[in-house]
Amino acid sequence: MEEHTNKPLSQERVLAEQLRVSQRQLPAAIWVGLILAFAITWLFYAALPGILVFGWLAAVVMISLLRLFSVQYIATDQFTPADAGKYALRYTITAFLLGSTWASLAFLLPYMGTEERIIIFVLLISIAGGALTTTAAHVMSYYAYAYPILIAYATHAFLLQERIWVTLGILTLVYGVYMTIAGWKLYTSLQESILLRYGWQETADKLNVVKGELNEELASRKRTEKQLTAVMQDLEKAVSHLEQLAAIDELTGIPNRRSFDAAIAREWNRARRDKMNIALLMIDVDHFKSYNDIYHHQEGDTALKQVATTLSRFAKRPGDIAARYGGEEFALILANPTTDYVTQLAEELRQTINALEIAHSGSTTSEFLTVSIGTSICHVPENDDYSVLIREADQALYEAKHAGRNQVKISVAC
Repeated sequence: MEEHTNKPLSQERVLAEQLRVSQRQLPAAIWVGLILAFAITWLFYAALPGILVFGWLAAVVMISLLRLFSVQYIATDQFTPADAGKYALRYTITAFLLGSTWASLAFLLPYMGTEERIIIFVLLISIAGGALTTTAAHVMSYYAYAYPILIAYATHAFLLQERIWVTLGILTLVYGVYMTIAGWKLYTSLQESILLRYGWQETADKLNVVKGELNEELASRKRTEKQLTAVMQDLEKAVSHLEQLAAIDELTGIPNRRSFDAAIAREWNRARRDKMNIALLMIDVDHFKSYNDIYHHQEGDTALKQVATTLSRFAKRPGDIAARYGGEEFALILANPTTDYVTQLAEELRQTINALEIAHSGSTTSEFLTVSIGTSICHVPENDDYSVLIREADQALYEAKHAGRNQVKISVAC
């Protein structure tokens, strides 16, 4: 269905363009024709009947102006392919009327001498031929214009029955056939040019449409990609937040056992690689079960938070990590310490927690909450078995508790 509706529309577009091409050249052709008409009148009015020659001139002027102004609409922006058929007919009829007016000059030839006839004959044959360049874009209007001229003068030449004139008549007919063929070839060539141009234009329009669609698709993909990037960033933030939550002890707000396990392995390997010391403090709150029994779990949680906050202040250097090891037990990893530094820091930590003066009436060690600390240190690890550090710190913690609690014990793991 679409193919059948597009085909006539394409023909109308081509016809409209043919008319535009012809109309652009029409004013110059009209004015040249009027100048020739006035020149012929001026040259031959003395030898011709005045009423005939001036009547002919008036007819040429009126029809020329009619032809010019009747198709002026073609040059405007309002002219559309839908108007092409109507104006093509108007263009052809006015061409026929003007050609017939020029042909009517043949009726004045009997009043002229031989030389004047030859001059008029040559002029009008030239006019018929010259019109090809201005009207070939719409070849039917050319035929309507040229045929009356050529037929009229060929007929006049034959009627004279003189050898020279008969010869000219035959040549005129041959010339007419030649101009018919030439006009048709020029017309088809121009038509193909117009069709080709419209074809390229339609292709360009389609390419522009495709380009627009591709640009829109690209923009859509970029928007989608931007949205996906935003979603991925949100997901990464969410995952990072979840990882942080998974690595932090919910009660105390310091790293949990999971974080401790990852940290001890990481810092042990770093100490081994960089040939550094590593130390571990295991801290246990003394008599914490009885504390919970007396003060209840809410106060117990508060006490653990205070211990954790204090412990985290002792992770002073890069690589130092304070963590909740489990229950009332905490751990502190120290990166590249000396033995004296470990001893001094552990004792300072114990005293600082004592100084919190958290009342503990159920303790047999002190009236306040106390901690026992077991410490182990390794001077440059030689293998990847960090469990020895934990084991020795646990053993030192056991010794501190067994010796009466609220004290520090130190062990050398390696």
